[in-house]
Amino acid sequence: PVGHYFEGEYTSHIDMEKMKLRKEDFPHFDESEWIGKHYRNLDSEKVSELIHKIFLLNLCKVAHNQSFDMHMLQNENIPVNLIYRDYNFDDSMIMGHTLQEEEEKKLEKMVERGFGIKKTDYDDTIATISKEERDALGRTKKDDLNFSFVQIPIAAQYSGEDVYFMKCLYPELKEALINDEQWDYYRNMRIPFL
Repeated sequence: PVGHYFEGEYTSHIDMEKMKLRKEDFPHFDESEWIGKHYRNLDSEKVSELIHKIFLLNLCKVAHNQSFDMHMLQNENIPVNLIYRDYNFDDSMIMGHTLQEEEEKKLEKMVERGFGIKKTDYDDTIATISKEERDALGRTKKDDLNFSFVQIPIAAQYSGEDVYFMKCLYPELKEALINDEQWDYYRNMRIPFL
């Protein structure tokens, strides 16, 4: 966790009914596992140093919506040109779009279609920001909220799901592109264009 506004001891604050959430909208989060534990942000400079070291490794990086990730990393002064220089990355969102242009490309929808599993939606994660937290931040509208306002345990759950399911989707998408004879088009046209 980096840059979250709320740190310290996690206390129960999710009122599903009040926040208009259903348990199935937030299926994998169990507050009882987190209550009473303390959570702090990591030092952003140390995190930047570690990410920089990862980018120096000659390994293919995989993301979902790489453009968004690169924008966020650039905002943290992480030299994103290191990952782009040799096109040494894959993007599961672009892979999905290459296979099925008309299908929804949100990771949540791709997971549901591919595996029949309900993954927590980003909007439902944002919906866990309580009225008290919004008031403390001076934010009254949902459109004024972002991931940095989400409690660290909730953000960790959501982020963990993203990584896990993207990792599960990647080999399936790669195999489908190869079988559909679109792998070369994806690697030689879509990735350099991105």
